[in-house]
Amino acid sequence: SSDQQEAIQELYAAAYQELRNYSAELDDAKSSESALVDEINSKADAINDLIRQAKEEEIAAQKKAEEEAAAAAAAQQAAASSGSSSGSSYDGGGAGKGGSIAGDYAAGGGKNPSA
Repeated sequence: SSDQQEAIQELYAAAYQELRNYSAELDDAKSSESALVDEINSKADAINDLIRQAKEEEIAAQKKAEEEAAAAAAAQQAAASSGSSSGSSYDGGGAGKGGSIAGDYAAGGGKNPSA
């Protein structure tokens, strides 16, 4: 009976040690999982920052292009109004106000000498 109790005690001790080992492995796995989740979240934040930065740069570039187009249109309008008020008969060698005969033909304006 004493041998049986000793064998039972050994089984309990072995089972308890195995349980502690599994528990430690589980804790390690949870720690690794937490580290991986933190790394994923960090990379997701970095990706979101890059997307946000790209959108801001795109908006800034679009705004700059719109401002440049508006400035060019204002300059063209100012040149057209100052050119017509100066009384000059020269308008760019027969071309439209842009000064390019080829550009006028491409735009459908100007006179085609072969027609």
